[in-house]
Amino acid sequence: MDEKRTGSYLSREESFMYDKEPKFPLEATNNAARVEYLRNGLTFTESRRCKLVRISRAGAIIEFTVDTVLPDSMTLDVPDARIEKIGCVKQSERRTTLGEKGVNVTLRFLRMLTEKELGKIKQNSLLPKGQQQRLPNVVLGN
Repeated sequence: MDEKRTGSYLSREESFMYDKEPKFPLEATNNAARVEYLRNGLTFTESRRCKLVRISRAGAIIEFTVDTVLPDSMTLDVPDARIEKIGCVKQSERRTTLGEKGVNVTLRFLRMLTEKELGKIKQNSLLPKGQQQRLPNVVLGN
C-alpha cells in the first residue's frame, strides 16, 4: 500500500535546534532582567525591565507588570548575574487581565546557556535560599 505524504519537504526533515536538541526543564527563579529590541527598523533601540520567573539552558519565561508589545526577536540581559546579550526569539505570549495586569512571555535562546551561566543566575535569584518555589515542571515544547 502506498503511503501518502502531506506537507512540504521541510516538514519531514529533522532540525537540530527543534527536533534533536535535549529538552531542559524550566526551574523557578526570581531575577531582575532587561530586554532590548529594535523599533522602526534599525533606527531606535528600546529597553524594558522585566522579571525572570523560570529558566532552563534552552529558554526562559519573563514577566512584565505592565501591558507591553514585544517583537519576535530581542536580547535578554541579567544584570545581577552579569550576563549580557543573550539572543532570544519569542515563542508565546500570555496576557493576564484579571487582577494584576501583565504579560508572560516564553523565550527560546538562540544558543544554549552554559552550566556556569545558569549557576550564576540561580545564585543571584531572589528566591529564599534552599527553598524552590512550587511551580509545575514545564518543558518547552515544539
